[in-house]
Amino acid sequence: FRVDATPCVKFGDSNVIAVRADTRRHGTRWYPGAGIYRKVTMTVCDPVHIAHWGTFVTTPAVSASSATVRVLSTIENHLDADSVVSAEVTIRDPRGRRVATEKPKVTVKAGDSREVEFLFAVPNPRRWDIDDPKLYTVETAIRADDGSKDSSAVPFGIRTFQFTANDGFHLNGRRVQLYGVNLH
Repeated sequence: FRVDATPCVKFGDSNVIAVRADTRRHGTRWYPGAGIYRKVTMTVCDPVHIAHWGTFVTTPAVSASSATVRVLSTIENHLDADSVVSAEVTIRDPRGRRVATEKPKVTVKAGDSREVEFLFAVPNPRRWDIDDPKLYTVETAIRADDGSKDSSAVPFGIRTFQFTANDGFHLNGRRVQLYGVNLH
């Protein structure tokens, strides 16, 4: 999760950031799963930026000859004025080669966010598979009229999957046996 600490910052002064997890209220005989188990970082963003976890990628149609890639990107504007944003969204194949690009301009209202949708056609996609786990990447870069800029890169796999009642799990049209246990 992310906490916006902007209202607590004393600009121009020294600031101390402290992170504390208090699990005393979870006193049970069962493990509460509480505490800090990952790195804590401070992220500094320009006023106009791509939202945290703001790029969502799906592949609604996949075949051997082409794949449709749907990208939803959310751009936030924390300024008191509307902002015109130049965006560039690029898909790169597993070797890093550019497959498709769009460069729209969008207006994001003051203090608001805007979701922008892109549909790309990827010819002859290399499908992600257990034996060939190759990932594509969606790169999003924005530049706002106030000089703000931001970028993100999201890896994703082009694949199909299906769970059937009679035959189990299928990946890219072939049955794959899943092994494991859920033991408590």
